[in-house]
Amino acid sequence: MELYDAQKKITLRPCSSPASFPGEVPIRASLVGSKITDFNLMTRRGLFSHTLQHRHLAGQEQIAPLADNLLIWCNTGTLDYNTMDGSLSGSLRTDQGLLVTNLATPLKLRATHACLYIAEIHAS
Repeated sequence: MELYDAQKKITLRPCSSPASFPGEVPIRASLVGSKITDFNLMTRRGLFSHTLQHRHLAGQEQIAPLADNLLIWCNTGTLDYNTMDGSLSGSLRTDQGLLVTNLATPLKLRATHACLYIAEIHAS
């Protein structure tokens, strides 16, 4: 997908890093190549803020959320997850997500090969 505003062009491919722009900026888009997942994360200014990271995971990783709300989107692959205290565990497959609120313990992620988007949503 290619995104255009008055200043620049951004090309997004499956599993590419996210593009960031203010919501009031007019954006045009065109599909280039095969299908993609258009993943939009918007938060209301003054009430919330967010961070969105792209990660390729092949192996394991531990994350300790810094926000009250954690969103993990599995764009491709399979992801297994569990908390260190065993209070939460499961799996995500392609095009599935997990939303966790008030996670009090780190989350362990495991994948053979997965493309993930990890968002933390902070109340202002």
